[in-house]
Amino acid sequence: MSIGRLTLIKAPSPQGVILLSKENAMTYASLIVAVESGEAGDAAVRQAVELAARFSAALTGVCTVAVPPLIGDDPFTGGAALTVLLSDYEATAEAELLTAERRFRALAEGLAVDWRGRIGWPAYVLIEHARLADLIVMPGRIPRPPYGRSNPVDIIMSAGRPVLIVPSSAGPALGRPALVAWKDTRESRRAVAGAVPLLKQASGVRLAQVCAGEDRGDAQAALVEVATFLARHGIEVDIEILSAEDAAAGNRLLDHAKETGCGLLVAGAYGHSRLREWVLGGVTRSLLDRSDLCLLLAH
Repeated sequence: MSIGRLTLIKAPSPQGVILLSKENAMTYASLIVAVESGEAGDAAVRQAVELAARFSAALTGVCTVAVPPLIGDDPFTGGAALTVLLSDYEATAEAELLTAERRFRALAEGLAVDWRGRIGWPAYVLIEHARLADLIVMPGRIPRPPYGRSNPVDIIMSAGRPVLIVPSSAGPALGRPALVAWKDTRESRRAVAGAVPLLKQASGVRLAQVCAGEDRGDAQAALVEVATFLARHGIEVDIEILSAEDAAAGNRLLDHAKETGCGLLVAGAYGHSRLREWVLGGVTRSLLDRSDLCLLLAH
């Protein structure tokens, strides 16, 4: 059935499909969240706390404060001056870590949590602690000097875990409709598998692909199989094919998510190289730049 630029397809019935019991269902047992010392990261922490409570998962807050690069140009006194300056920077960083820990524990009040605070390069430290997590929760882009922030792109590309990005203006991801953006790539398969626990909590799930008219037959066949996979996890979906003729795919997906009241968008990230997306644009770049709802992305 077609409605304007949207094609709806009846998803396969879960009848005859073996469904997982609650005891055997996929879940999150361990979460980490990137914590900021200021309110810019509070939305991500609140989301992580809600997820930890819902899934009875362990939650670890991770905060890394970078010391600014030191540059000296005085060959006689520069060394001593830089030593003093470095000491001041480190004291400031330690104070910021303490502030961040207090903020994290206050937002997670009533929940048993762990903490990892360190001076270093934020992206490297968060990637390092990804070994502890089923899911990484982090804020969207925060205005900071490049050395002092965890760029979501670096985490998505290198952590080896699905990443839930929570913009400061995002509403809750749980209990609202979710949109799964499908493209038949490794990245999409990893994203869908990593999102299963969240999708089971959604009030409805839409499975969509943006494609040109001549590709609709292949898209429909792929979407039906993805819907079957999700049905085996007890998740019923509405399949939708979105026209690619009038807007970039990323913008089309975001607009559709907003129109349908979704609180979560799930997608594979960087199926093309980062350089190609930087030069030509791409779905991942559009999602990261424009989204004000929660994004679960995987590479």
